[in-house]
Formats: sequence, structure tokens, C-alpha cells
Amino acid sequence: MRFLWAVVALTACNPFKEGSISGKVESKGTLGDWVLETGPCQSGQRENFFGAVAFGPEGSGIAIKVVKDPTKGWAAVINKPETCKSGAAACKAVTVTGDGCAKFDIVVEPTNTTVNDIKVVEGKLDIECVDGNNSIKGTLNLSYCH
Repeated sequence: MRFLWAVVALTACNPFKEGSISGKVESKGTLGDWVLETGPCQSGQRENFFGAVAFGPEGSGIAIKVVKDPTKGWAAVINKPETCKSGAAACKAVTVTGDGCAKFDIVVEPTNTTVNDIKVVEGKLDIECVDGNNSIKGTLNLSYCH
């Protein structure tokens, strides 16, 4: 029984675990028509901001960056995936601050874990923004983003 406990303890604290997202966010309209359900995530510390980045499948260009500005609060920077393909130097994105959104809740918290000098963060994005035919809606859970 002691051996089993040691194996469970080691796998629960695996520093090589990749951050991941779960849930579902759906976009329609000017941001493109796409769904983000699973994929990797990273801590914003890699780009010198507090927050996290959720990525869609590799090569899709889908990404949502949740950023906390010290004076303005939370924002979601959402890629326009079609601008990220064909060797584009930089993706075009839209920044959503929650103005006019029915839901715009972002929680990102640091954990007690650090991987390669990057603080692991976890959190949640709950968003529902609709403007005519344009919408982005859903919930993403961010787990072990580093």
C-alpha cells in the first residue's frame, strides 16, 4: 500500500505536465466561426503579463489571451484565426473588455507551483458577448498553465 501512495503522490506533482483547457467557447461573425473546447494553455508570465493564453489545435490560429491590466482590469484578446495562417508575421486580434457583454468573468490565480521559473496559474473564463451577428460565448477552464 505504501508503494501505491508514492506513485500517486509523484504523478499528482508532475512538473512536466502540460497546461490544458476544457469547456467550450464558440465564436461567430467577425472573429470567425470556430469552437474552442480543448487544447494547451500557458501562463502569461511567458509574455510578461498576469493572465494566461488558451490555444486551439496546433495550426488553427485559435487563441484567447486573458490579461489583467493593473488599472483597467481584465481583458480578453481574441485571435482572428484566419489572419494567423499562411506564414503571417503576427495574428490580428480583437480586445474585449466586457463592455456591453451579458457575461464577462475572468478569474486567474497563481498556484504554489513554479516550472522553469514560470509560476503555474489556473482559472476560468466565462464570456457572453453578442453584437448583432457577432458573438463569442462560453466557458473555459484553465488548468496548470505554465
